Amino acid sequence: MIRIAQAQFWVHDQEEALAFYTRTLGWEVRADVTMEEWNLRWLVVAPVGQDDVGLVLMPVPPQPMLDAESSRRLADLVAKGAGGTLVLETNDCQAAY
Repeated sequence: MIRIAQAQFWVHDQEEALAFYTRTLGWEVRADVTMEEWNLRWLVVAPVGQDDVGLVLMPVPPQPMLDAESSRRLADLVAKGAGGTLVLETNDCQAAY
């Protein structure tokens, strides 16, 4: 059986996204690793108690991962709400809100 362990979500600002998921939603940090040689921060959050999946908060990549124009286009799409879909489930939507 193959299972999903992590899903990736494009973000403009990892610190801002981290604050939202941890402070607003109450999620926990599962990984926060900086890979300096790649200029990449691997940041994974997940709901407390849901140990089988994590959400990677991935910044829109600059060069050399993407050329400048592709990076700009992706950033524009993320600003419009594209870049991933996250479906959350709760027993009481009003209480969670």
